[in-house]
Amino acid sequence: MTIVLARSRPFFGAQITCIPAVYAVSLLDGASTVFCKHKVGYIYRQLPWISEVVEESCFSKEILSNRSHNLVLNLRPKKRPHAKLIALFHRSFLLSVPKQVDTQTYRALWHLEPIHKKLGISANELLAKPFIELSSQSTLILEKDTLHIAIMPGAGAGNEKKWGVQNYLACFKSIKLAFPERYIVLNVILGPDEQQEKVLFEQQNSDQIKIHHNLCLTDLSYVILQSSLVIANDCGPSHIAQCLQKPSVILYDKEKPEWFYPHPQAKALFPAQGQFISSLSVEEVSRHACAILEQQ
Repeated sequence: MTIVLARSRPFFGAQITCIPAVYAVSLLDGASTVFCKHKVGYIYRQLPWISEVVEESCFSKEILSNRSHNLVLNLRPKKRPHAKLIALFHRSFLLSVPKQVDTQTYRALWHLEPIHKKLGISANELLAKPFIELSSQSTLILEKDTLHIAIMPGAGAGNEKKWGVQNYLACFKSIKLAFPERYIVLNVILGPDEQQEKVLFEQQNSDQIKIHHNLCLTDLSYVILQSSLVIANDCGPSHIAQCLQKPSVILYDKEKPEWFYPHPQAKALFPAQGQFISSLSVEEVSRHACAILEQQ
């Protein structure tokens, strides 16, 4: 068994980028116990390869744990000395992220660095595998013979990261005009706190807009995996799309290379220095979205 020392950040997206590493270590040593500094256990309890979650953990709880384990996976760069002591105390092998965070490498990929070479599985495959597995457990069904576009207009860290509902609606209209021969459904993915956005989309009263509010990880993964394109703010669910390497346009309030995974069908857009995310034009976002769809 493995003990996982999860990231010491309370944000949904920060924990989502840990999931591929937690999945990968389960392939090495079976089910894991996850120690969390914050109340993020609801995320890890949804993962079938996790046997136990300990919330609001501390060093004394972790080192004095009576749980038998062979491996410690440390995802806390600033807590490497603590992780070494825990591994030494329990005579376990330690896998750890480096002391210095690489801000030029996508965070989920950086979390995988200590593991993927030991498994002999490519990092790209390990990024996607847990979310493909989760998706297979969903009971949702999206219509076939439909072009599904997923959008994520929320952002838990504040309004400065939100492009705006009206911009997303205008972008959807532009895409429909560009592909008149296709029946397009907009799958709107919203978190539990995004009630205002939910009301605005409900007011559209359109059969082509489907609202998915507060989905579990299995259903989130399914909707994203089934979508031909994802357009999203810098938010937690966007990292599921990025780990799945879905065609995507991700909108940022500023350049953030550590939170964007570049691949041939992904585009990161951010405003000029000193400008707000709202300065990104509908025309620019629509142009990149349509270009990606035209390649399919």
